[in-house]
Amino acid sequence: MKPSDWDYSRRAEQDYYSAIMRVLERTQTIPLIDRETFLELWSRQIAERMILGRVVQTARTWRQAARESMQGRMVYEALQRELQGPVGYRVRELIEQNAKLIRTLPSEGALQASQEIARAAQEGKRYSASEENSVFQHIARWQARRIARTETSKAQSALTEARSEELNLPWYIWRTSKDERVRPSHRKMEGVLIRFADPPSPEALIGIRSTLGHYNVGQAPNDRCYGEPLLRLTQVEWPHKVYYDGAVRMTTLARFRMLNHLPAHTEAIGIAA
Repeated sequence: MKPSDWDYSRRAEQDYYSAIMRVLERTQTIPLIDRETFLELWSRQIAERMILGRVVQTARTWRQAARESMQGRMVYEALQRELQGPVGYRVRELIEQNAKLIRTLPSEGALQASQEIARAAQEGKRYSASEENSVFQHIARWQARRIARTETSKAQSALTEARSEELNLPWYIWRTSKDERVRPSHRKMEGVLIRFADPPSPEALIGIRSTLGHYNVGQAPNDRCYGEPLLRLTQVEWPHKVYYDGAVRMTTLARFRMLNHLPAHTEAIGIAA
């Protein structure tokens, strides 16, 4: 299968953004006394729709990868029981996090808009009522877009990590969208093998100061990168770039086997070995 088969869905991001905007627009027509109840209900519903949609879509990718690596039964059985285990826990956690983000959007947007209007006033500019509303709408759209892009990617990444943990698959290949919008720190990570338990600091690797610290693929704000789980050693060519001991190193297959205590004859990783 192609690396891009593991990519998060741009359609899912757009659908999530549209759903968030519909809720925000509808909120403006709801009496103030009923808004909290309305947001509580609908924020959870659209968060569930996005996260569970990612669960279903990514399960198809896992099944396809399993067929190609001849581990179909193992992955099928794991997918059948996953919502009772680590994946199910992560799904519930993601739904709660996303529902909270959506629920607090109106108040955070209003605060940011007020701050923007106050700054303009200090500079001698006065907004009309319609202009103030335009400021709020612009900020709301920007925040909704940021949430849709970041959280769709984070959900994809979190589900991949949870499933990999369930299957004892410790490594993944960092993939980027390979276009001009890829940030320099992530461009360096393209194709690098990463251990979930030992994430890099991409910015530090190229000498950029950042507060992001160490993180796995898909976890940075507005991150469009994604992880391709390493199910078998033949997925990549050797020697290959591997991140370990705080650096990206060209590593031979023999060295990689030694790092993972893999016997010389095996091609599979983790539980499938």
